[in-house]
Amino acid sequence: MSRGICTVAFHTFATCVLLHSCARSPNGETNAALDDLITATEAAMLTLNELDRDRYVRTDSLFETERPYFLRRFQDTLDRPRARLLGEQYVALRAAREIGHDHDRVLAGAVKAGVRLRALRSDLAHGAIGSDELGPLLAQEQRSHLVLMEAVHATIDNYRTLQRTWERADSAALFLAERTNATVR
Repeated sequence: MSRGICTVAFHTFATCVLLHSCARSPNGETNAALDDLITATEAAMLTLNELDRDRYVRTDSLFETERPYFLRRFQDTLDRPRARLLGEQYVALRAAREIGHDHDRVLAGAVKAGVRLRALRSDLAHGAIGSDELGPLLAQEQRSHLVLMEAVHATIDNYRTLQRTWERADSAALFLAERTNATVR
């Protein structure tokens, strides 16, 4: 994942440099800001598409499989390290399906924003709107972009949380099995 994000960041930077160097309009600063929004939105889409979306399904499936074991283990007294690990695992696993749906919603929002921004750029280039009309539209798009970027960062953070949860699944399974083995004896 890190290698891909670095690749996206490099391509984003290269595209941004090219876009700035190609700006020829009378209001180059405004066009550059619009181009920056387009580039950043495309980079966000690439990053979101690079994340393994099947991870949400696998993690949710693990939750459904282990849920009874968690519930049984939670009825017992746990020491602090086991309680913390099992509690964090349970909460993260339980949220996997919704996190996957959030990922899809954020990606769809990024796609819509990209279409809207490219249409705005096209309208400006074809004279459908003037540079003076672009200011308020650009300000609105910049506000929307900030909200989108917050959602993208939250999606990436949630993905990393699920990644760590998956990596700790074996440790959690050992703690879950302790109770099961004690009951069988």
